[in-house]
Formats: sequence, structure tokens, C-alpha cells
Amino acid sequence: VTGVIYDDRHAAFEATLALTEQVNEKIGMITGPISSVHTVRRANGFLQALQSKSIPYDPDLVRSCNWDRDSGFTLGGELIQAGAKAIFAQNDLIGTGVIDWCNQNGVEVGKDVFLIGFDNREVSAVCRPKLSTVALPLFEIGQTAGRLLLDSLEGKPPQAQEVMLECTIIRRESTGKI
Repeated sequence: VTGVIYDDRHAAFEATLALTEQVNEKIGMITGPISSVHTVRRANGFLQALQSKSIPYDPDLVRSCNWDRDSGFTLGGELIQAGAKAIFAQNDLIGTGVIDWCNQNGVEVGKDVFLIGFDNREVSAVCRPKLSTVALPLFEIGQTAGRLLLDSLEGKPPQAQEVMLECTIIRRESTGKI
């Protein structure tokens, strides 16, 4: 069985590096459920990016939730009040929740705190300010899976057990100057 997936770890690494262009300390993260493979891979990328920039990891600036906007609101507020200068939200719903908290509490996203999400959901482009995010290669996943299926139906052996595709960073207002 051949699988087509995207590289969560590398995408989270690149997303965190985008935050390090603005700050070099107190970078927080709001993850999905710790039982999720996506959470683990994204957390690994986050940690590797911090290490690559010699930025200390602070476990007090990490929270976990269930991928929802309300949790982003609550946990984002906690992280900002704990001194986070930037936040990697492991999905866009969490990220827009952080933006909601900031908007309600006079914190300017993209200036006072920097933020990036993950998934490039429609909400990331319409919230204010617009949320920088990681775009998943959804079209390419479908295209590659379709090609592999056709190859299989034609009797061609799979060239790999797993095809890993790269994601793209979408820079918007939440990470500062564009």
C-alpha cells in the first residue's frame, strides 16, 4: 500500500522559522490533541526550529487543545499573558481564536505578538488581521494518489511506500511586515 502525505514536521519547522524573523525568544505553541500524529510531527518541527536558532524551549509556553477556535481564544490569552511574543498555532481555527482574544484585549497581532497557523483554511484569509499559515498540498495529494492508483491498475509496481509532499508558507499580516 502506497500513501501520499504532506510533511507536517518540515512545514512546522518553516512556520516557526517565519516567527523567528520577528522574535528570538518566548515563542509559544498551541497544539492539537497529544494523541494526534499531526500534533507530534508539528511539535517536532517546532522544537527543531527553536534549536536551529538557539532559542530556548519553554514548556510553560505550550498548551494543547482539540483543534478548535474557542480553545485558541482561551489558550492564546494564557500564553500572551505568560509573556509569549509569538505563537505557532497548529491549525487555523486555533490561530483565529488567538486573533479573537487579541482583538478583544487590545493586543495588536503582527506588532505586539506574532502568529502563524496551519492548514490555510478559508477563515485565515478573512479574519482581521489575516492569519499567516501553512498551505497543504491538497491538489497535489489527489493528483499523486490518482497517478499511483492508475499505475497500480496498469500493474506497475509502486516506486515508494510513502510519497511525502511539501507544504507552502503563506505570509499574511499576523507575522508582521509582508
